[in-house]
Amino acid sequence: MGSILTGGAPATSGNAGVAAGDYYEGSTPTIEINFVDELSVAVIPTSATYRIDDIETAAVIRGDTAITALAASIDLVLTAADTTLIDSSHASEDRVLTVSYVYTGGTGEWRQEFTVVKAAPVTTPASRTVTILSDGGAAIKSIFEKDPSDVLDYKFDWSDWLGDDDAIITSTLTVATGLTKNSDTRTDSAVIVWLSGGSVHKTYTVTNRIITSGGRTKDQSFRVKVEDH
Repeated sequence: MGSILTGGAPATSGNAGVAAGDYYEGSTPTIEINFVDELSVAVIPTSATYRIDDIETAAVIRGDTAITALAASIDLVLTAADTTLIDSSHASEDRVLTVSYVYTGGTGEWRQEFTVVKAAPVTTPASRTVTILSDGGAAIKSIFEKDPSDVLDYKFDWSDWLGDDDAIITSTLTVATGLTKNSDTRTDSAVIVWLSGGSVHKTYTVTNRIITSGGRTKDQSFRVKVEDH
């Protein structure tokens, strides 16, 4: 019987702040799987399946599912359903991922336990403004929620950070792939960006870099979480 060596660290920013092997509910982490034989030599399986079960209740989270894109190394992407809590009142639930495979001359099975952690609630500010504070360049880091069909404006308010003796002369916006930047404008103290699109259950980072008349360069980011409303 062969074995699988994998790396199970979370692959999505939505899992920042949890331990490796722990995934926030509703997240879609990626797990790298490297198939090897009994001598730890890389093999390409002729067939492979995976399943996910709840450890405490033995409930089937995902039944046997074929892995269709077979190679010596693959990225297995869990779905939001795979990381949804059975009981929403639980702070966490333990699961086991089992991968079974067949290769020329043998078979292999591998298991990895992981924990689904209740996600922190999303706080949606009354306004879509990120306020950059003046005390040491600290910032109020915000996460905003939007529907995929929304077209909304978001404001970087730099006025407090700039003070009375500095002004924005250049502004650059970087928007994560999957979210669309429709347009942007700036004044001496603020930058406004219009955003649309995005995929449900995905979180995107938007970064504004400014250069000021006083020679300063500063980056600030916020996140947009896309959910159906």
